[in-house]
Amino acid sequence: MLSLRSLFLGVAALVPVGGIASAESPAVDAAALFKRSCAMCHGPDGRAATPAAQRLGVKDLSHTERTDDEIRSAIVGGLKGTKTTMPAFGSKFTEAELDALVALVRSLRDSENPAKP
Repeated sequence: MLSLRSLFLGVAALVPVGGIASAESPAVDAAALFKRSCAMCHGPDGRAATPAAQRLGVKDLSHTERTDDEIRSAIVGGLKGTKTTMPAFGSKFTEAELDALVALVRSLRDSENPAKP
């Protein structure tokens, strides 16, 4: 007959070392992704107010009127500008990371955040 202890040990052996896995994905740190992949051109606040950004004609994200799909497409496929080209990040980001970056870029818009100067 199966004892309670044996049952517990059997179930415990099936649980991953870190505990029971969550059905939800871990939270994505959009600010860290932006800092690592976007800020070097768009600046830390997305306003492209750095000398390099202005020399290259990088877009100020606080003025973008792109839709979420257009922002996602620009991140994945890149953009060709008059002075510079935004690189295509292709499959570098997961879907969750792309969603987080799109939301972050949208939050940079002056119209989305009227408290910004």
